[in-house]
Amino acid sequence: MARKSKSTQPNVGAWLGGNRGYLQSGSNTDTTAKADVGGGQMEQVRAELGLGAYVAGVGATAAIGAGIAAARSGVGARAANKLTGRTVVLHGTGEVLKNPKTGVPYRFDAKGKPLDKGAILEPRKGSPALPDTPAVFGWNPKYLDGMGHVENQLQIYSNQARSFGYAADAAGFVPQKQVVVGTAKTKTVRPQGSNDAIQEVLGPVKIKQIVKTDLPMMEYYEQLGKATKKAGAKTDYPTYKDRVERAVKKKIEQTKSKRRKSTF
Repeated sequence: MARKSKSTQPNVGAWLGGNRGYLQSGSNTDTTAKADVGGGQMEQVRAELGLGAYVAGVGATAAIGAGIAAARSGVGARAANKLTGRTVVLHGTGEVLKNPKTGVPYRFDAKGKPLDKGAILEPRKGSPALPDTPAVFGWNPKYLDGMGHVENQLQIYSNQARSFGYAADAAGFVPQKQVVVGTAKTKTVRPQGSNDAIQEVLGPVKIKQIVKTDLPMMEYYEQLGKATKKAGAKTDYPTYKDRVERAVKKKIEQTKSKRRKSTF
């Protein structure tokens, strides 16, 4: 019997520390395309990586195989956003973020991820640009470049109440100094006139993560860039063009190609 040749496909999981932090403690499961993941663990990984429709599109084993790398490079999230019709939104605000129905403040973990299911930003009326139209205003993440252009604008708004920066802050107001990294239905997102750096969002924004702006400058830039990338946005941040993203794309295309051939 002829010996089987070893696979030359990149072990993306190994580059990023295998399955640490994504599979249940004590598991010996690898993160390559050969992963043997049970139903419960599968759901855990899908939820952690934000894959959803991406898993259905490229196959579960391929998604798990590229899982950790996809999460960090944003490949899986971008695919999921495209399939579900969502766009990444960046919104700087100093306001305490609350459930619009109950008025109860949302809770966030140490990484800035919401602990409350369904955390959103609700569009409001009253801005100078759209006084009679409920909207959430944001900055287009594609202009994040690590040079401070959009980062600094978000920081300015993070020191103000969510009064669009024009109305006076309430007495005793303490700014939360945060940027919301979220997603909204693409059909509700439009540029502000000819300026596509500013987004007018006419529907709810799902909060994916908040990033604090009172960190040291470059740390804030880095954390914002990583969170934005992980949510599925393309940016101009220079460190995002790395071999991991290229390897994940290659692995997904290889998997798709094999599936197409097997149907003939």
